[in-house]
Amino acid sequence: MAWSASARRVARRCGAAGLLVAVLVGCQVGYVTWYGYTWGVFDRASRQTAVTDSSDEDEGDTAADDAGAAYRGKDRPHRKGTTEIRITPYPDFPGAWTVAEHYDVSLPHGDRMASDFRSGSTSLAEWLPFTTVLDRREDDCDDVELGNQRARPIRQSGPTADVRAAAFASNSVSQSCSGNEENVPMILELRTIRGELGPQGVYDSWTVTLESAAQSVLAVEGGEVVRQSAHRLELTLPRNGRVRIGLQAADSVYNDDSGSSSDLASLAYALQFYSSTTREGFCALAAVVAVGWCVIVFVRRWAPSVTRRRWTLAVAAGVVTTCGVMTWALAAGYGPTPRWPDRSAPWWARVGRDLPLLTWWWLLLPVAVAALAVRVGRGRPPRARELLPLLLPGVLLLPSAFVLAAVESSLVPLLPVALAAFLAAGSAAALRRGLVGAVGRRWAAPAALLVWLAVLSAGPGAGVPPIGGWGVWGGGASAGSTPDVLNTLAGCGLAFAWPAALWILLAARGWPLWGAVGTAVAAWWELTRSFVPWWELDWNPSLVTGAPLVFLQTATIGIALLVLFSGGRQPGGWPGHVRTAVVALGVAALVTEVTLDGVESFSDNSYASGRYAAVAIAAIGFLWLLPAAGEPRARRLHATRPEAHNRRVHALLKDQTLAAGRREFLTASRAALADGSLTSRAWSARWRDLGALGPHGTAPQHSARLRTDALGTSGGRDAWRNGTAAAVLLAVLSLPWFVYTLPARLVTIGYDVSDIVEVWSTALRWPLYGFVYGYAYSWLRGGSPIGKAMCLLAVVLPAELVQLLYQVPDAGDFGIRLLLTTGDTVAVLLLLGLYWEGRLVRAAGLRWGQIRNFRSLSATAVPVTTVLVAATTALATAMVGVYVSPDDGRGNEPAPTSSVGTPTPGAS
Repeated sequence: MAWSASARRVARRCGAAGLLVAVLVGCQVGYVTWYGYTWGVFDRASRQTAVTDSSDEDEGDTAADDAGAAYRGKDRPHRKGTTEIRITPYPDFPGAWTVAEHYDVSLPHGDRMASDFRSGSTSLAEWLPFTTVLDRREDDCDDVELGNQRARPIRQSGPTADVRAAAFASNSVSQSCSGNEENVPMILELRTIRGELGPQGVYDSWTVTLESAAQSVLAVEGGEVVRQSAHRLELTLPRNGRVRIGLQAADSVYNDDSGSSSDLASLAYALQFYSSTTREGFCALAAVVAVGWCVIVFVRRWAPSVTRRRWTLAVAAGVVTTCGVMTWALAAGYGPTPRWPDRSAPWWARVGRDLPLLTWWWLLLPVAVAALAVRVGRGRPPRARELLPLLLPGVLLLPSAFVLAAVESSLVPLLPVALAAFLAAGSAAALRRGLVGAVGRRWAAPAALLVWLAVLSAGPGAGVPPIGGWGVWGGGASAGSTPDVLNTLAGCGLAFAWPAALWILLAARGWPLWGAVGTAVAAWWELTRSFVPWWELDWNPSLVTGAPLVFLQTATIGIALLVLFSGGRQPGGWPGHVRTAVVALGVAALVTEVTLDGVESFSDNSYASGRYAAVAIAAIGFLWLLPAAGEPRARRLHATRPEAHNRRVHALLKDQTLAAGRREFLTASRAALADGSLTSRAWSARWRDLGALGPHGTAPQHSARLRTDALGTSGGRDAWRNGTAAAVLLAVLSLPWFVYTLPARLVTIGYDVSDIVEVWSTALRWPLYGFVYGYAYSWLRGGSPIGKAMCLLAVVLPAELVQLLYQVPDAGDFGIRLLLTTGDTVAVLLLLGLYWEGRLVRAAGLRWGQIRNFRSLSATAVPVTTVLVAATTALATAMVGVYVSPDDGRGNEPAPTSSVGTPTPGAS
């Protein structure tokens, strides 16, 4: 019996879901198999190659584990500890501080820990529940840390009395900072060791007391504060997590004489000190969703009406997947998260936090982008031969499995490879046979490639541990060993996926030569970068996300410019997807700030929110700047020929001249009407001749429309020429700002190829803004060149300012940067609007002064700019005033009586 349409639809959906579940299970099985076997070999090799005294160390570790289990027993005695921390300036060394810590714990009689302390088998220094890190909040500081730690003998009052164990630690932290070192905020972090506090830990609770005569306590995050004053703080440590204590010199901008933090400085300081995992994650995910929404807008515009819903759901699923793997990988607790999970966990839970992000971000997403590019460019799903460049990453992942199988004479390392091949072939066959209908048949090749890469990346793609005895030249696990070589090959395979996707994308657009050149450059870049083997790394978010971000940013800018170049060299011509390309340019300009500093764990980086928020503002703002409903009118204005542009500008000149004549006629006609030389009928006729009334006695409504049509065209020039002219202008205007900030950027980054790309992509940000303005001028919101420039300002300025909130902890410096950034942005874009107005007028053969009444300029543009800059200046001046002249506590004292002056009447 034939199935109904609804039954077939349900069957196809169930088949797709079952295929997806099979692939996910295959990835997990491949990962667990590879993980268990490689680490088993690593453990065995480590035991075989251990040195003689390693057995003693193992016995010591075993004894320590046994002692730890006894210390944490259910019937363990009640233990509480205290720590006294004193921070003092380092003698004769400006900018250096010494942190002295004294630990003390009381142990009841009969406690095994007390017996171990007394016998010397262990000490309190080995069982401290937290670590201390002293940091300075200044970008231009070089940290130098010197530390020592020693344990004091235990003390007891009598043979049966409780005993007290003590330990002492001292850290000297010095920074070589630019500017005023003593006003740089200091942050003391107390990082509790997981499992040491609480009913199941070694201690029930631990109290910390901090004293600093030269520092004031600004803020406290974490823990339970018991007492707090200007220079003293007492708190209880949390069981898990950290405590962050913000300190500042007592005479700095943040404090008055009483040691309390000023409200204005606290507001500038709070966003940076109180880091929030929720805030960081929300801002980062908002940026991803905003960029994803730009892609969805493009897909909905491009996709045929029959498949529009399907494509929209596919792109939305990609955005959700990206958010999910980012959240899982970056929302870890404080500190590095190991790449490998706990082996004691169930097999289905043994997934490293970075593995899903690594697989999706480095391999699967490039395949999806390449497949979409072929579908958009060719009008059909990609064929197998068109995806051949993406097979190279999978090939480079195979040597690890085959070499490990050959060395260990085992077929277990080949199981993930066999599983990948089986699932890929099975998926292709099932889709070809119509498991999910005609759609599956068309997309069988990309789906098989996705399955192949996914399972391989979960297995051999995870790398090989530094197994001893594998040296190519007999060096064990040293540099140049076989694991190093295999891991480098695997890393290059992962890194080649995005260049391969670029190749396929450009070939689909009809630019195979550009694709070959771009892929060769990208591959050279990846191979020449200093690649660190995966096994030498703890979880490093910047490594997993940073390199693809830099590549994506530069590739996006290059591809968008190629698209705009190919369709914008003829007067009145625009490419088919001009809005997408222009929005991509604007967003890529702001992604610079993210690629420059990398993507960090949400709980590690308290300065990231501004950069993520800037990307979200850019994505939403540039979509708003180019409204989809305004495309027909924009294309009509952009296609205006030079002759029509000239007529419109001359008509605008006539209309402005008539308006000026009406104003002068009103002034001059009063006297003529009064002395009788001008009659009322003649006045009305002259008034109509000057265009004050329409043909049917209505008020004229065409002036505003005439101005918009005359100054809204491209001046008869092609879009590429206009974009280049605006980009060159903004490059020149922003050059002083770039030169001013370049030294600071060169100090905070390195000098390899990726860093150079990041610096110059930052320098290109303002020219890209100008290119967007000139190229898509007729499409931008606003009724005049200055109006369009101010609409661009409404997008650019918030994105530029939001980054300052998370960068500058000093209130005075924040005010200065706020003033400089606002003034620079307003001035540059206002000059761009004025220049563009003069350019359009000159294209019609007129002088700028014939259209622009500079008295009108001073009556409109200048006051708006003056108010904006004045408000910013007031805010900056107030903050700088607090910075330069802090409150000395005498504001409420009565003014002293002057002894010189006129005597009071009636005084004796």
